[in-house]
Amino acid sequence: LTGLEMSVELLREKARERLTDQERELLEAAHTDVLRLKALVADLLDLSRIEAGRIQLEMNEVDLRGVVEQVTGIFQPQFVEKRARLLAELPADLPSARADAEKTAWVLSNLISNALRYIDEGGTVTVGAERSGSVLSVSVADDGAGIPYQYQSRIFDKFVRGGGSVQSGAGVGLGLGLNISYRIVERLGGTLSLVKGSLNGACFRVSLPLHEECEHVQALRS
Repeated sequence: LTGLEMSVELLREKARERLTDQERELLEAAHTDVLRLKALVADLLDLSRIEAGRIQLEMNEVDLRGVVEQVTGIFQPQFVEKRARLLAELPADLPSARADAEKTAWVLSNLISNALRYIDEGGTVTVGAERSGSVLSVSVADDGAGIPYQYQSRIFDKFVRGGGSVQSGAGVGLGLGLNISYRIVERLGGTLSLVKGSLNGACFRVSLPLHEECEHVQALRS
């Protein structure tokens, strides 16, 4: 796949101007398909590592505000292109979580990417956070079409997608992202849940243990 991608990129760079409109369309379709297949293979590899218990975690004190700001900053150009809004509504006194920063960012990226895919032009995706007892939760909510009822109970299963109108292209997978996200959050000692999936959008919530609570438990055990 890497060889195919390099060949297609070379054609796009060197031969594009000499091609007819139809040939350029075919070349762009090939480029999109290669990227989609590479993303799919990466997802399958991640899933196999998780199922084999070979996922590497670096559990530390994680500033979720910083993670959210980093991830939303990366997605802002895509939202601007779609004429949509990506909002981060976080409390000023947001505490730290006990998690793996890189894996947490991956999960939030997957949730935001899914939300962007399903909202219409002019839509909004909102990332929020709150503390509830010993748990810190981050939510990703959109005002899209929502998830049909028949998919809601199986949305975290392999190869299940939320249905509805989906754009074609490299961002469209085979329903592995949410399953991988669910398993990652589970390994982090938290939960990933669908808290809203009907009309007027969907909302997913990532709940992680507080860092201070984990330290307190570890102190008691020692």
